Amino acid sequence: MRTQVGLKCPDHATKAAPPRKSRFQTVVGLLVLLALAGFIQLVRTIGRGEPSTPPCPTETAPDVGIGNQGGTHWTELSPSGLCGRYDAASVWTGTQMIVWGGENCAGAACPTFRAPHLADGAVYTPQADAWRRTASSPLSARAPAATVWTGTEMVVWGGVHAEGFLADGAAYDPARDRWRAIASGPLSPRTGVMSVWAGRELLVWGGGDSGGTFADGAAYDPATDTWRALPDSPLSGRVGTAQVWTGEQMVVWGGTPGTFNNYLADGAAYVPASDRWERITGWSGRYVASSLWTGREMVVWGGIVPAGGSARTVEIRSVADGRRYVP
Repeated sequence: MRTQVGLKCPDHATKAAPPRKSRFQTVVGLLVLLALAGFIQLVRTIGRGEPSTPPCPTETAPDVGIGNQGGTHWTELSPSGLCGRYDAASVWTGTQMIVWGGENCAGAACPTFRAPHLADGAVYTPQADAWRRTASSPLSARAPAATVWTGTEMVVWGGVHAEGFLADGAAYDPARDRWRAIASGPLSPRTGVMSVWAGRELLVWGGGDSGGTFADGAAYDPATDTWRALPDSPLSGRVGTAQVWTGEQMVVWGGTPGTFNNYLADGAAYVPASDRWERITGWSGRYVASSLWTGREMVVWGGIVPAGGSARTVEIRSVADGRRYVP
């Protein structure tokens, strides 16, 4: 049979049109398609497809583990779920380790202030070999920051990120998994500060920014959420000091005013009870030396010292000597 669109056999020319789907069938079909699309998106987000954004700011090497190489002395931790980082705020509470913030980088360009900074953290419980994420912090990403454990909270203050230096802080309570912003203090934005927990106050002193180093400090009282300025110290501004809390005084030694050919060979002790500084002299200058308090002495070991050079070329070297200081 000839028609306007060509030839058809009699059967097809006379066959009735198929019945139309009901509105109910149409709605059900749409719901099935939507569910299928949602499932595909879910699969992509849980890792079977390419994620829209990488989980960490920069690519890192795989965690190869230690296997049996640790013998009976080392035990590998369970995965934290955090991105790789350094210069993170970290404390030991007596039962748990808290880690927050820091810088994430891969490659020879690190470390640098321009490396990606992080604003997340986790709490590790050794007894259970388990991690849990901390609640979201009111602080922006940063490293390194002044960090202390007060007995109930981890206090984090200052630091630097890619956009500049910081002068704000917050306290984290792991028992409640809760952050609180702390009051603004008298210090300008800075990083590389010396900090200790003095029993009831966080003591912060020194540090620097892109314009130089500082010789001022302040004390923060978490119980009243207030700051007070420390009295003027006999020391010049510096970073990279050795520091300890003796139970009665904060001892600061060495450091650099920010130039790699100048390492300072003096120090001072701040006594909160009298709100006074006492000068310390008597040893060689050095930068970023290791230091600790034994219960009777301050032990200082290692660090970096000048090694000659010219006015145009500065040479430095690391050292392996140390001394003990009895206040």
